[in-house]
Amino acid sequence: MGQHLVHRLEEALQQANYIIVGAPHKSYTREIDFLSKAPHLKGIIDTCNLYSTAQIENLGLQYVGIG
Repeated sequence: MGQHLVHRLEEALQQANYIIVGAPHKSYTREIDFLSKAPHLKGIIDTCNLYSTAQIENLGLQYVGIG
């Protein structure tokens, strides 16, 4: 696995298995349908308490909140 940097969320989500949310950006909090753009997504690590466990698990994803 090499280092890979992208500037668009949609591009980053294409290969993501897990997402670590480290900042409460408005684009993450308004709607969570951005997660549907991640075809390989298995779960989220939420360091900001942006989402509830039920909210993410209802999408069929694993959730870890550590914020």
